[in-house]
Amino acid sequence: MPKNDRAQVILLLADGFEEASVSILLTTLRQAGLAVNLVGLRARRVSGAHGLVIVPNTSLDRMLEISTPILALILPGGAGHLARLRVDPRVSTLLKRSIA
Repeated sequence: MPKNDRAQVILLLADGFEEASVSILLTTLRQAGLAVNLVGLRARRVSGAHGLVIVPNTSLDRMLEISTPILALILPGGAGHLARLRVDPRVSTLLKRSIA
């Protein structure tokens, strides 16, 4: 398992995420100098609750392959977003890793 030593803030995205909160969080955290990684349930684009499309930096599968320290894991709200995250067993694995 490859390792990246720089702790990251993970913004985990699924279809239906709330675009305003993701945009503000992403901008604010990066302006503060933090490494923010947009992680999607899949590698391709993710659609927000109001039609904004974002291409994640990486997929959840790829994130789980890399041993990266997690500074914070953020699950933004949105229409159906949290429900999609809740039913994906990989999210539970990522949550456990972030707690450790």
